[in-house]
Amino acid sequence: MPNRHFLTKPEPLTRQVARFLGEAAGAGRLKIEDTLLITPTAGAARSVVQALVAKGFKAPKSCQPMQALLTEKLTTASPIEQSLAWSEALESLSERERSALFWKREPRTLAERIKAGSNFAKLANLLAEAGLSPSTVQLQNILEGGFDEGRWSAISSLHRNYLDKLKAWRLHDPNEVRITESRSPSQRIGHVVIAGVPDVPRIVETYCTQLEASGCRIDLLIWNPTQSDESSYDLFGRPIPELWNKRTIEFSDRQLNVAASAHDEARLVVDQLLDVCSAGLVVVDPKLQSLLAAEILSKQQKPYLPEGESLIRSEAAKLVLSWDEFQIGQDLRHLRRLTELPAFCRALDNKDPISQTDALTAIDHLLGESIASTLESGWSASPPLPEEAQVRDRTTRAIVRRLLGAVRAKLHCSGFELLEFAFPEDERPESVQRLLQLGKELSDSPALKGRKGIPIQILIRAMLSEQIQSPAPPESITINGWLEAPWLGQQRLMLSGLIEGQLPQSIDGDPFLPDSIRPALGLNSNEQRLARDAYLLGSLVASRNADCVQLSFSKYNSEGDPNRPSRLLLRTERKQLATRVKQVIQANTIERPQPRRQTGWKWKLPGSLPPLEKISPTHFEGYLACPLRFCLEKVLKLGKGPEASREMNAAVFGSLIHQALENFARSVIPAKEQMLKMSEQEIRQQVQQLLASEALKLLGPDPAPAVRIQLANAAARLNAFARVQSACFAEGWIITDAERKLDADAENALQIGSLRLSGIIDRVDQHAETGALRIMDYKTFSSLSKPADKHLGPLSHNWLPEAQIKLPSGKTKTWKNLQLPLYRKILEHWYPGETAGQPPETAYFVLPSDPNESGIYSFDELNEESVYESALNCAESVASHIHDGVFWPPQTFKGSWDDPLAPLLVNGPLQESIHPETIELLKGGRNHKPEDIIG
Repeated sequence: MPNRHFLTKPEPLTRQVARFLGEAAGAGRLKIEDTLLITPTAGAARSVVQALVAKGFKAPKSCQPMQALLTEKLTTASPIEQSLAWSEALESLSERERSALFWKREPRTLAERIKAGSNFAKLANLLAEAGLSPSTVQLQNILEGGFDEGRWSAISSLHRNYLDKLKAWRLHDPNEVRITESRSPSQRIGHVVIAGVPDVPRIVETYCTQLEASGCRIDLLIWNPTQSDESSYDLFGRPIPELWNKRTIEFSDRQLNVAASAHDEARLVVDQLLDVCSAGLVVVDPKLQSLLAAEILSKQQKPYLPEGESLIRSEAAKLVLSWDEFQIGQDLRHLRRLTELPAFCRALDNKDPISQTDALTAIDHLLGESIASTLESGWSASPPLPEEAQVRDRTTRAIVRRLLGAVRAKLHCSGFELLEFAFPEDERPESVQRLLQLGKELSDSPALKGRKGIPIQILIRAMLSEQIQSPAPPESITINGWLEAPWLGQQRLMLSGLIEGQLPQSIDGDPFLPDSIRPALGLNSNEQRLARDAYLLGSLVASRNADCVQLSFSKYNSEGDPNRPSRLLLRTERKQLATRVKQVIQANTIERPQPRRQTGWKWKLPGSLPPLEKISPTHFEGYLACPLRFCLEKVLKLGKGPEASREMNAAVFGSLIHQALENFARSVIPAKEQMLKMSEQEIRQQVQQLLASEALKLLGPDPAPAVRIQLANAAARLNAFARVQSACFAEGWIITDAERKLDADAENALQIGSLRLSGIIDRVDQHAETGALRIMDYKTFSSLSKPADKHLGPLSHNWLPEAQIKLPSGKTKTWKNLQLPLYRKILEHWYPGETAGQPPETAYFVLPSDPNESGIYSFDELNEESVYESALNCAESVASHIHDGVFWPPQTFKGSWDDPLAPLLVNGPLQESIHPETIELLKGGRNHKPEDIIG
């Protein structure tokens, strides 16, 4: 019979256990170095050891209850090896036995079999706590005649197959080792101290009884701050359910806080925690941990989880798993996820690594503009560009080729090899070290002998069972679990997440061991768990002064589902019960203002804005739409990269057609008047060949199916182009210029106000007989839109007085685009003689989705001089505003997609979301810095 010692002082359990061990060692009743200390958690053992070492004692050997029964003499199977053995044992069962185990559908894939094996391993672990195994005779006797007898007979056969599989691998089942050790201890232990374990497993009780028979002393330290009668506990310190499940737990209403939501509870708990000098934080509901951690971070504090972080969530694990996934199909979207990991870029080249910014730029270009889907299609679509290509394009292409080349060179490597490249041996964090060690253990495991590499399903399951623990950083806030609460040294405690199902922890719907049969098997039941948690909560309240223990729960969890308050919160005197019930069911007892849209944060721009010196005709549309958005995009250069897509976006699709048409124009311009003799068939054949050539360069030889459909659409539009262009030649229009650039830095630069104009004109035609000039812009709209539709808007959209125009028809409109008027201005600048006598024409060459609507559509309204002068006056006004730094007022976003400024609208309207100083700046209230000029 163990020696029971009741620790009744109102102080943390750590201090009392350390004092007991120290005094016993001082009196000669035990030798600490020969003592095995058993505690409920690893954190409890660490705190006791630290207290002993601080007093000059040696550290005792310590462990948790089920760990005490494992011997180092035998090689036991790891959790993943157990799951694999169970999964392979399934294949040896008869069809009748498998159907008894799986009522709906048998596991078929490797992942499903491993998951099933993991569930059987958990069942075996649970039975081992009672000293039983799935093939134990006593277990079958208890279930004999029951509706589940056939199922357990199949489980018994499965367990024997499982043991045979481990034996073939020369491994031992940890639970069989525990059961054998509990009945016949092989380890020589002089003294065992079980400290503060309120639910000692039955197998540990058997083990201690056998140790005691061989002369080992067993001391049982029972935490009893309530000073309950010794008969309230059994021989191994477990609270007796018949007594503890009827007791009241007294605390004041001020100690209980009810939050409306889990987010509110996290905020309340952290605020209270930071208001006191020292307090211990305990969370009962695991779902609340992440919210508490986020709230702590928001207060510029450091959260710490003692149980560590799951290995599978580490950067190292993400790299290994994502690389394995990428290698299977070489999908560039998987590569995109890899480039988000800094370690991946180092793994590709640890001597001269590509920067993560360049890697992301390259992959976004491939996914958003080249529309490549696989590594090889991306490589095929990215040949080196010639020297005459634009510098920006050549730079991007070089980055793309560098990334893809580095990836291609590493395709033969495993994810573990990439880890070794990324992290030199002397610089590897703990997660990398453990993952590499795990990979070696799996590779060397007899369970994987004969397999090629480590299947990803097995690796994932192995990672899921691994936690990376690290010491608490200085001045961090520890988020402790429920069983750690008695061991905390702080005088004040914050107990959060006290909801039913977590306090007490309930066992509901177990597929193998329902609660009804657990007591007969010697396993913890709901009644015993309720007694344990009632004992712990009552003891925690009793161990501190009044109001030093704060309790909280939330009515709704983070997903919005309702929580039920722990029944232990209602363990009060009958006369107080009505008040307590009213307190826990009310909507919210936390006095705090309702959430408002208004916040104290307002975004602020630098003290000055760099002025523009030049502008393109296409940019005027942006200023007329919204001067603030124009400032962000064109002045401050804020924008976003191309988004991943499985098809060409409108810009890429239009650019592809533009390039084919530019090449066509350049090929026929040397022919001069001879081009007028080209037939529709000749034009069609030539533009189709040019389209195919451009598509090959941009998209590679094997574009995605959706892109092939788009290429067919582009081909149809170019067929329509051939028809319209043939008629254009028949009318006598000769192409004289294509993609001609207006250089803002040229000696005779064209200015609009104080801004130099720059741009590229798609095409200039001249009539063979009249000499009239016509400037055209290619448009690949989805549906037909004529120049007037794109340039003139309703008066209701007008915000700039100079943009208002009264047309000869009598209608009043507003300019919303000045592209073609400014193109006419450019043409007059280039051809002053030819345009002096007859104004040039302006038109769109529209190639919409419907080929029947393709055609050349003139901007007839612009032929009126009053309209042309109005457009130039508007352009002068816009140029003046830009020069003066006026980018206010902002205008309502009129696009059909999401407003790109939405993330800045934290307070609703833009005026309420921007700092007053920035508003004054945007109104033109400050001068520009000369050194910030943008050329």
